[in-house]
Amino acid sequence: LVQTTSGNLASSQLFINSYTEIPAATLTSDSLLTEQRLDYRTLTIDLSDERFLNYTTLVPSNFTLVNPPAGCSIQSITPVSSKRVRLALQFDGTDFDTDISTFHITIPSSVLYQTTAGTLSTSNMNIKAWVENPSATLTADSVLTEKR
Repeated sequence: LVQTTSGNLASSQLFINSYTEIPAATLTSDSLLTEQRLDYRTLTIDLSDERFLNYTTLVPSNFTLVNPPAGCSIQSITPVSSKRVRLALQFDGTDFDTDISTFHITIPSSVLYQTTAGTLSTSNMNIKAWVENPSATLTADSVLTEKR
């Protein structure tokens, strides 16, 4: 110190408050998730108190769909930032008739900074099923008569 030539310089106590990070991942969709339009949906994952180690190298296999309908998978991903990624869904049209209320995505700790073990789960989303009620109408193309 320039002004003190001997002894110690005393100061008042300084309190340092800690901040405990609680990693979270929020899942949103560009529109409602329904059986008829699932193949056209894009999902966004936003991280809070967390970040991807290297978001430019993320691939679809870094994400796991939990409780998806049969035939639903991740077609591609678009890394946006170290805290945001977009996933395009792929759906082959396999019929399902029960709504899904616990659809979410897990991310392994190997691609995350704060989460050091296991996986980080996103928030849940609903997928609305379409219950088909098939019916048929028979219409003659000409007058029907009895053959004699």
